Amino acid sequence: MTLDRLPYSDFKSFSRLFTTYAGDFDSVSGYFTGDFRDPRQRGQIAKQVSDQFDHRKELASVLADQNNSYGAGPATLRNIDRLAGAEAVAVVTGQQLGLFTGPMYTLYKALTTVQLARQIEKESGRPTVPVFWLEGEDHDFEEVASVAIQGRDGVQRITYASNDANTNPTPVGRIAFDQSIEEAVDQLDELLPGTEFHDAIMKTVQEAYTPGTTFLIAFAKILGPLFEDEGLVFVSGDDPRLKKLAQPLFRKELKEYSKTAALLKETSNKLEKSYHAQVQSSPTNLFLITDTGRHSLVADGNEFRLKGTDISYSQDELLSMVDENPESFSPNVVMRPIVQDSILPTAAYVAGPGEIAYYAQFRSIYEWAGVPMPIIYPRASVSLVEPGIAKVLDRYSLSIPSFEQDQEKIFHAIVVDAMDIDAEAIFERAGQHIHDAVNTVSPAIEAVDASLKKTGEATRTALLKEWGKLKDRVVKAEKRRHDQTHNQLTRTRTSLFPENILQERCISPLYFMSKYGTDLVTRLMSEIELDTTSHQVLSL
Repeated sequence: MTLDRLPYSDFKSFSRLFTTYAGDFDSVSGYFTGDFRDPRQRGQIAKQVSDQFDHRKELASVLADQNNSYGAGPATLRNIDRLAGAEAVAVVTGQQLGLFTGPMYTLYKALTTVQLARQIEKESGRPTVPVFWLEGEDHDFEEVASVAIQGRDGVQRITYASNDANTNPTPVGRIAFDQSIEEAVDQLDELLPGTEFHDAIMKTVQEAYTPGTTFLIAFAKILGPLFEDEGLVFVSGDDPRLKKLAQPLFRKELKEYSKTAALLKETSNKLEKSYHAQVQSSPTNLFLITDTGRHSLVADGNEFRLKGTDISYSQDELLSMVDENPESFSPNVVMRPIVQDSILPTAAYVAGPGEIAYYAQFRSIYEWAGVPMPIIYPRASVSLVEPGIAKVLDRYSLSIPSFEQDQEKIFHAIVVDAMDIDAEAIFERAGQHIHDAVNTVSPAIEAVDASLKKTGEATRTALLKEWGKLKDRVVKAEKRRHDQTHNQLTRTRTSLFPENILQERCISPLYFMSKYGTDLVTRLMSEIELDTTSHQVLSL
């Protein structure tokens, strides 16, 4: 493996806010609690979090129960014991429960979390544990129900279909697979490369994804073994015992929802003067989970209506419900990180580009909640370049970002460059003679009959149109001689930008593991760097 780097600014895929955060942190430092690059500031936040955290035993007990149910190994259970210690902190990341691990960036998030936990522990001497927050309370079923695999005929998408999930917007993590999960597993079996590693991968998948198993359990069981030696700890916030720890925050939000809305709006307005606001204010940042699903609470004074229904509650009724059944409440995108970091001793959170934009809006809400805001650390952003793809890039002197543009533009440029004659330039120069000829006779035409001036210009347009058609025919004829080039470029773009997005946002790690080995995570851990201020390109 060889590693190269590309600035995030070379890509269209990353927002200006994110590229500024990664490359010029000082310009946006006011929106965050500390500089992710600075070991001293990382240590300060870790100490603050550790000193303020006060429910270690309760947390460790829940984590032990949860991780045992996921089949955790000894290293994970040891880390849970370490987290119960007085000085310990966590480096946390989180992700939705994508089918068959979801896309590559899930792996990169976990990998960066493990690396950063090691680094903070080394810097501070403080026990630091990597933690993965299972975002199972989201109800966007479609977003997690499919995964992409690089197949023989291009990108193939596997989708788990469930009529129950589509009609009942319950938290995704609670959804149990029905018999149709076996069809999705069979489809994965068919699409993964038939290498010596294929059967071992499918065995893990078949054991995790079975009828009756939930999205959450299956996700933990398939991702956990990849980081078994690293002791990655999983946590599900959808647990009555953890919701009880979040009880004070739920109460505070119900009583002061207008305050959080105002704080978010104030920060968003300031941010939008130079960048963009990733999330908009909501009329409360809580959902209520009922028998009919997970519903947003829409506040109007002291009344709260379940969005999409005619059901409403008074503020006092909801406060009583928080006291009696805190597990009935669920945070939205604004409140979720604050709830997470009130439950965990989070010294740093490993975030993707979109999440970093979210966090830029949340500092004042952390202060409102009295929860220390962690260091926000960018996850590794990586493109894996397979050997055949690397050869195409070298042959035509192309960079990965160039494939963000229309493939036909790349192909056209390569074909024109490869032609023995520069047809574009020759036709351009010769076409000027058409203009010259029309310009020469135009005065004579006007002198004879001014009404013929429009006819003269129409003739110019017609001549240039035919001239352009001839040029296109010449270039197309040359293109036909380059079908092999076209196929190579198609294959390269499909590998680097499947479905027109970065590879890391689309393809499942299972494809690369099946092709290059079940030890891929270990190899990536040693090759991918913790310096995540630019995009990393790893040639396999």
